[in-house]
Amino acid sequence: MCANYCFIASILPGGIELMKKWNEENIVNNKEHDAVFMTAGISREQVWIQHMPQQNQDFVVASYETSDPEQSFKVLATSKEPWAKISRTFEECAWIRYCTISTSA
Repeated sequence: MCANYCFIASILPGGIELMKKWNEENIVNNKEHDAVFMTAGISREQVWIQHMPQQNQDFVVASYETSDPEQSFKVLATSKEPWAKISRTFEECAWIRYCTISTSA
């Protein structure tokens, strides 16, 4: 059984352009990214920017599909792979808060 985990994080001012650049340079067609996610057991990743006009705020929404969420998040949080370390640093700097929504598929 797969689970789909979604995360929402508000984006700091100027963060959208930073995120687009990060995506182009570190996500798209990046074998290091793909290897970390494969090790984590994440079978599908979707990320998008959502504007919330009520709050006049932009958010990043990330969705990960995995059959073993505990292992997936353990790998993402503790991997010693260079890409994973850089990714964690980027996320800490780019987002100011987050919340988690979990649904089972």
